[in-house]
Amino acid sequence: MSLLKNAIVFGIGAVSGIYTAQNYDVPNLTKTFDKTIDQIKDLVGSKKD
Repeated sequence: MSLLKNAIVFGIGAVSGIYTAQNYDVPNLTKTFDKTIDQIKDLVGSKKD
């Protein structure tokens, strides 16, 4: 019974996520993460000089 419940919850979450991504302006987390890492590297690099 637990497996069926988990599969249903997963399916609802997947459908909700797809709907949200298609109909709302959801930020691209990969680009945001990469930009943040680059800023941190620049900050650390400037502190070493």
